[in-house]
Amino acid sequence: MNRKRIIILLALFFSILFSSFYYMLFSVIGTSSSQKTLHMNQVGLYKEEKNLEEAKQKLEEDGFHVYQMKQGDVTALVCGVNEDKKKTEEEQKELADKNYSFIEKSVTVSSDEITDLIKQKKYKEALEKIGNESKTVK
Repeated sequence: MNRKRIIILLALFFSILFSSFYYMLFSVIGTSSSQKTLHMNQVGLYKEEKNLEEAKQKLEEDGFHVYQMKQGDVTALVCGVNEDKKKTEEEQKELADKNYSFIEKSVTVSSDEITDLIKQKKYKEALEKIGNESKTVK
């Protein structure tokens, strides 16, 4: 009877030990493919380069950091690009104060190359890659 208890206790001990090990292993593996979400304010969608450059220049003169993102045969003009949604929302207030209309957008990517660019805050390059991969912006 005593042997049965020892065997049962050892079985429970090893099952807890192995399940903890596998839980930790798979939780680390599951987070290795990181995703990043960029938030932005789309202030225009242009087909003609002349109109795009005029709008971009006006926004830059008003103190906004402006980026371009290709979407098919048109180019979106975006600003307030940031991983932090609150910072993007702060820029929305500035846009509204200066009478700009905008649409809040976000894009989530899982490509290691693009997430590395986002970590380095190289938003221009990240948006170009996103445009090239023609990811869906929601």
